[in-house]
Amino acid sequence: MTAKQGATPILRILATGGTIAGQRDATASGGYHAARRDVTQLLEAVPQLHGLPARIQAQQLLQKDSKDMDPQDWLAIATATWQALQDPQVTAVVITHGTDTLEETAWFLHRVLPAQHKPVVLVSAMRPADAPDADGPRNLYDGCVAALDGRFCGVVAVAAGEVHAAQYVQKVHPWALRAFSSGVVGPLGQIQGGAVTLHTAGPEHDAAMPAGGHAWLLQCAAERLPAPPVVGWLTSHAGFDARWLQALAGAGLDGLLVATTGNGTLHHNLEIALQQLARQTGLAIALTSRCAFGPINAAARARWTTLALPAAKARLEWQLQLWQRSWQAQQAGKAQ
Repeated sequence: MTAKQGATPILRILATGGTIAGQRDATASGGYHAARRDVTQLLEAVPQLHGLPARIQAQQLLQKDSKDMDPQDWLAIATATWQALQDPQVTAVVITHGTDTLEETAWFLHRVLPAQHKPVVLVSAMRPADAPDADGPRNLYDGCVAALDGRFCGVVAVAAGEVHAAQYVQKVHPWALRAFSSGVVGPLGQIQGGAVTLHTAGPEHDAAMPAGGHAWLLQCAAERLPAPPVVGWLTSHAGFDARWLQALAGAGLDGLLVATTGNGTLHHNLEIALQQLARQTGLAIALTSRCAFGPINAAARARWTTLALPAAKARLEWQLQLWQRSWQAQQAGKAQ
């Protein structure tokens, strides 16, 4: 759906907290508290927004440090975003978010929101709002420019003058302003002085994980959803001690994501322990590579589920897949 002809389009801004809404701590050198300023204050810091060809509607949806996000927060963001996108006058949605787990929220939205032609833009900041060199105002302005550009659709992230697709974006630096990367694929485009330069789009991500692949979560939001499964994340490394896996086995996990070394390799202690755990408990196990870029060879690991994603997104994707299995089992039980 698009805005009615002649009507001023609406740009819906959903605020969730993060460093972009943070304030410095006067008692700690270099420290700050995330999620302190509300969306009205964020907009007041960017007067250039008044010059955009859209009417801005803002909502304070959450007020959290993104490191503390959980499945219920993701659902709240996805639901509010989808409701906004269904408004014919809303041309795009911009979400302010913390940097720490932005890539996970981006992946959740990419997989849960039904495929559509309107953009959903996540913006963030590496410095708090009251820092003298705060990057949040520029990122928010650039995000709104990208949202109104007309050449992006689906979920993207805008930071440090770059536009990244949800499928590829990763936080790769703990404090630099240019903290996000899309690896060998590269950003979708750049923004400078309010102008967007579009790059040649990279190859499509794994066709098995398209946009909207888990839209069932929104479609049954009015029903009673099963609790989200608890999925652990373990990394193979030199000197691996099988006691780590034994401890996790007794923790009541529903699933486990294992980040392997290289092209799907596992420390021999870990591989033996995983095989025993799978036989004894039936724990749902999936593998990805701990390498930042590139998928592992699924054929080499045919006995395991493999996910062509970096570990943070792979853990979330495995959680979504197991959640869907649980929901399907619940629906089958109701039908009997």
